[in-house]
Amino acid sequence: MDTFLGQEINVALHFFIIAQVMGVFTIFFDFLSYQFKDRRKYLLVFSIGSTFWMLMFIFLGSVTLALVAAFSVLRSMVWWWIFAKDTPERQRAGKIFLYVALLIGLGGAIFSVINAPSETMYLHIITLVTALLFVVGQYLPSKHYVRVFAIFYALAVLAQTWIEDSNFMGVIIEASKIISIIVFYILLSRKAYFKRKLEQLKALINSECEKLERCNEQGILAEEADGILSPAQLEKMVARMIRLELATIDTEKLTGFESAELETKAALASIQSLSDVKRILERAIEIKDENLSKISTERKSYARAGETEAD
Repeated sequence: MDTFLGQEINVALHFFIIAQVMGVFTIFFDFLSYQFKDRRKYLLVFSIGSTFWMLMFIFLGSVTLALVAAFSVLRSMVWWWIFAKDTPERQRAGKIFLYVALLIGLGGAIFSVINAPSETMYLHIITLVTALLFVVGQYLPSKHYVRVFAIFYALAVLAQTWIEDSNFMGVIIEASKIISIIVFYILLSRKAYFKRKLEQLKALINSECEKLERCNEQGILAEEADGILSPAQLEKMVARMIRLELATIDTEKLTGFESAELETKAALASIQSLSDVKRILERAIEIKDENLSKISTERKSYARAGETEAD
């Protein structure tokens, strides 16, 4: 029997190495799939990862697990097709396929539980429940269900794989899913934080613009007014607002026409607000220049008057 890094393997060494390469591809596409908020993009990339997962088991000679992975590919691609159109027929087909997928998954899982060693049967039962929840999560429209259930499912499979098989690649695959979902929520929280900061900054800029505009109407310099930012400070705030706008753009939404239209309208609204700020700042600068010109003229007048008195 061949060995790899001191571990006994049940297939030829070259098949085992190819299987590990397939496992690396599985990790990559699994990790990538959970970064997509769009359900169809997630399902498409997830199905590619499941294809490499299936190939990994084929090269390892595990027919049962290869069939499980093959059904994962089939399930993902069927739902990818079903969710392409939001019609009553597609919705009905999606529900029917969900019931079929749950029945197949339940049957396979029960068979696995029955044939499991009594010492680890509890792990198979936990994996059974979490697997069914994961299937339901893939069907549900919210981006959160599939990720929450995927974490529970990955933890169950990870524990079962480590205790029963000590399969290092299997552990890494499941751990990468958990890490990917954690990264997804970190980035989601970061973007939500930026959006909150952006709204606060916009409100502050609008308030300061109103104050500055009132000063402009009265011909008062902003520097001379109490409780108002100077044009230079306001310009810095506007520059920061632009950076936050760029940081919060959801590029994934730009693929659909309706969502792209909404993003464009939001961008146009921001451009309009920036134009308003620019107009107010330009008027403030004009007032400042006018005041400086008046001061210069007055100084010259005083100087000439002093010269006349001296003569």
